[in-house]
Amino acid sequence: MRIAFLTDQYVTEPRNKGGLAYYLYRVTGLLAKYGHTPEVFTISDKSGDLLDDNGIPVHRVFIDREKLSRRQSLARWRLNLCIQFAAYSMALRKSFMLRHQGEPFDIIQISNNMSTGLATSISKPVPVVERLSGFGYALSEAYACKPSLDQRLANYVDARGARFADAIYAPSELLANTFRERFGYETEVIRSPFVIEESNLDESVLKAKLEGRLFMLFYGSIGRLKGVDLITEALVKLLPQYNKMNFVFAGNDLGTPEGEPMRKWIDGKLATYKERIIHFEQIPHAQLYPIIKGARAVILPSRSENIANAMLESMAHGKVVVGTRGASFDEVIDDGINGLLIENGDVDSLAAQMEKAWTMEEAERVRMGEEAIKAIAPFAPDKAITDLLDLYARVIKKKGGAS
Repeated sequence: MRIAFLTDQYVTEPRNKGGLAYYLYRVTGLLAKYGHTPEVFTISDKSGDLLDDNGIPVHRVFIDREKLSRRQSLARWRLNLCIQFAAYSMALRKSFMLRHQGEPFDIIQISNNMSTGLATSISKPVPVVERLSGFGYALSEAYACKPSLDQRLANYVDARGARFADAIYAPSELLANTFRERFGYETEVIRSPFVIEESNLDESVLKAKLEGRLFMLFYGSIGRLKGVDLITEALVKLLPQYNKMNFVFAGNDLGTPEGEPMRKWIDGKLATYKERIIHFEQIPHAQLYPIIKGARAVILPSRSENIANAMLESMAHGKVVVGTRGASFDEVIDDGINGLLIENGDVDSLAAQMEKAWTMEEAERVRMGEEAIKAIAPFAPDKAITDLLDLYARVIKKKGGAS
């Protein structure tokens, strides 16, 4: 089966390398392992390159940022996102069609992220499957900001554009139910394949910065969406009580809703305990995994999430994870059995569960970690890829093609 993935991000591109990029990296590699031929079409600042990423052809679809900026200026900068969405979608469709004419594809997978596959989904040169990566309306609420007209239109296109696909799936029940209930879309749940890559681990950062310290960990985007403000307020309550407690924040700083660097806000709130707060920028997995292993617990109080990769990685390492009810963590975590849950946006709830994770007896910590490892079995690559291939085959059959 020849499968095209149209995306605004992939691991080869430094500009935008989020969770979707790493999902595509994993899923394309697994599909190739199963004997299929995936190819990636990704937005890029590089002009027209074709890369070989571990055997996966990656078509770089060049976007002229100066030309895009001129188009946005014609609308007086009021529709930046919508113009960007349209430019990405049309450029990806053009690149795909050129390749498709020479070597036809059986199916396309797109994402609702940035509406990158919308133009292709509307024209449907071959069957189209859409993976839901998020829900823009929920993200606006989580960021505590009033969306502009541009953002509202972009959210609308992200959500409503899915109706043009031949099939829709989501990695979480939360997101699938949202689209079923709000838009009436038939949406399947297919878990994303999860693989721990532990070759060539590098303990240099752990030893240099954290050796001899007891600590809890947050890693991900440093911002309100991920609940970093809640962690900070919880630490105001906990650090005076536990003199040996240290906390690590690792990830890219997204800033506060007011535009201040989030790390600056954290340090201001916790100035009295600055020596016990450790900051890292985003670090490679080879250095991150030893830090996860060394943590007493991993704290992930996201306000909105779509099966957090950080949760899966931490549970796979046998760690106690503190996550949020109603943000897809509760699809994996059974409170008190294989992790701990808090109420969404509730500092007191978070502080109580962080304290529980910190003071937990070692035998209980080990038991909970063992249960955590068992809980992520549905994300095993073989099952996830089998489910995805089954969806592809059903869609192709329905549309009258051959796999």
